[in-house]
Amino acid sequence: MPHSKSHIAALFLLAALNTHSLAQSGTPSSQPARTKNALADSMTATPQTDTRAQFSLLHASGLVQPATTTTLALHFIIDDDWHLYFNGLAEEGMEPRWEFTLPPGWQVTDEPAWPAPKRIAANELTVEHIYEHSLTLLLPVNIPADAALGPVTITASAKWIVCKDVCLSESAETTLRLRVVADAASSADPAVPPPKDSKEPRHIIARAAQAAALPGLDSPKAAKLGLRGILSTADSLPTLTFEASGEVTGLAFFPAQGSTPLETDAQDWSAEGSRLVLELPPLETSTAAASSTQTPPESPSHPPLQALGILEVRLRNAAPTPREYFRVAIRPAQPPAK
Repeated sequence: MPHSKSHIAALFLLAALNTHSLAQSGTPSSQPARTKNALADSMTATPQTDTRAQFSLLHASGLVQPATTTTLALHFIIDDDWHLYFNGLAEEGMEPRWEFTLPPGWQVTDEPAWPAPKRIAANELTVEHIYEHSLTLLLPVNIPADAALGPVTITASAKWIVCKDVCLSESAETTLRLRVVADAASSADPAVPPPKDSKEPRHIIARAAQAAALPGLDSPKAAKLGLRGILSTADSLPTLTFEASGEVTGLAFFPAQGSTPLETDAQDWSAEGSRLVLELPPLETSTAAASSTQTPPESPSHPPLQALGILEVRLRNAAPTPREYFRVAIRPAQPPAK
C-alpha cells in the first residue's frame, strides 16, 4: 500500500542505524570532490543488487575538455508496474536522491529540471506524482580549465523509493569513466533528435533533454491555448488560478520543491474544464509567524509566495498527444514604484 512521505522517511532513518552516512561535501581540493543534491543530507542505505529500479550514470560521448560544461545523466530503468516519484509536494512518495564523487575542481552547477510526471490516485484522499518505465535526470558539470588530460572516474551513489503494492527503499552505486581531451568537438551532439527505440547514451540524454525542456506560460505555445496563471493576493486567502481556452478540457498542477504549499486538498489539484483554482495559505499566517519570532519585516523567515512546478493541459481532439506540459514559475506582481 502507499506510504506517506513521513512514513517513507522513516525507512531511511532505520537504514541509518545499520550503515554509515555518505561523506559530506567540502573535501580538500587535493581529493576528489563530493557533491550531492539538496535533499541528500541523510542518505544511508545498504546497496541492493536485486532492485526494482536499475540505476546508471551516462554521458553522451565519454569525451570532455577543460574549461567547458558537460552533462551527466542519472538514468533509472523501472520494472513494469513499479514507479519512482517526482521531486514535488504531492502527499505521497519520495523522489530519488544522489551524491557524486567528482575529480578535483569539477562541480555540479545546478539541480536538474525534472520532466513531467504522471498523476495517479493513491487512495480516495491523496494522489501520487510518479514516473513509470524510466526516469533520466540531467545535471550540468563544470570542468576546470586546469583539468589534466587523460582518463577520469566519476562515482554516483543514489537512493530511491520504488513502489507498486508495497514501497521498497533501494540504493546503488555506479561509476563512469570519461576521457579529458584537448578538443572534444568531434563528440556526438546530444541535441540531435534520436529514434525512439535507441538505447545509446547520447540518444537517452537527447530524449531526456527534450522531455525536460518544457515551455513556460509566457511561450507562444501557451498563448495559442489562451493559457495563463494568476497568483492573486487581493484578499487574505491567496489563490492560484490557471485558465485556458475552450480547446482545453482539463488541467492538473504538479507543485515542485520551493513552491508555496497548497491549502487545497491534493486530489483537487486537477480539474475538468479550462479553469483550475487552488487555495494557498492565508497571508496573515505567514505574517504572524514572522512577528512571533521578531523577524524584521525586511527579512521575513517564511518563504516567498510563489507557484513553481509543472502544469498539465489536456486537449480536445489532440490524439496521439492529448496532453501538453508547461513549466510554471509565478510570483505576485510587484506594485508600481511611486
